[in-house]
Amino acid sequence: MNVVIELVGLVPAALATPSTVISLPGPIEAIACTTGALSGALHASRKRLDLTGVMVVAICTGVGGGAIRDVLLDSGLPSFLVSPTLLLYALLAAAIGTVFGTLVHQFQPMMEVIDALLIGVWVVIGVQKSLLDGLTPVTALFVGVVACIGGGVLRDVLCRDRPEVFRPGTFYAVAALAAATAYLVLASARAPEWACVVATIVVAAGLRGASTWLGWRTTKAGSLMPMTSLPERPR
Repeated sequence: MNVVIELVGLVPAALATPSTVISLPGPIEAIACTTGALSGALHASRKRLDLTGVMVVAICTGVGGGAIRDVLLDSGLPSFLVSPTLLLYALLAAAIGTVFGTLVHQFQPMMEVIDALLIGVWVVIGVQKSLLDGLTPVTALFVGVVACIGGGVLRDVLCRDRPEVFRPGTFYAVAALAAATAYLVLASARAPEWACVVATIVVAAGLRGASTWLGWRTTKAGSLMPMTSLPERPR
């Protein structure tokens, strides 16, 4: 019962805040930014943008989610401005994706595996920072999911596409939402922080992997209960 009460935010968020935060290593966040920037560069190249467009889209994809998270938390400058190393990694990935796009595309399966693992990483960082800033579990869940999908949404908007997370298809936002929920449930139950982190990454990667390789898909709105046509009015 306490878990349910905490998750709906009826008790202070501090009760759901992990007592010992496991800060994910800097290289992991750097890999996340680099992978995101590479995917953004490949996507922009397929849209036949020029060099400037590819670079901008790649950088926004790599660091956009973290920037949106920091803006929502009002935690000062976005992390990629405080630590320019992240921006340099994004720039390097953008350059690689622009020049060696065909070669990088051959490693797409490996990038999908890394991307599935990194969903949980972005969720953990977003949820942890939110709880430590005093947000309730529900709002921390929101920030964690937005931090995870924000870079991809920016990429699609800049390329004039409907954001991928809004279209029927493979799990991404769903995986992030389930992973954030798993973290908050375990944190509220006073599970060790390492267990919260591992479970978050496993849940996100498992759902994303099942969606990609087993064909699990989100459905179109209204498909579960299709609307029937109304009878014609008598004249």
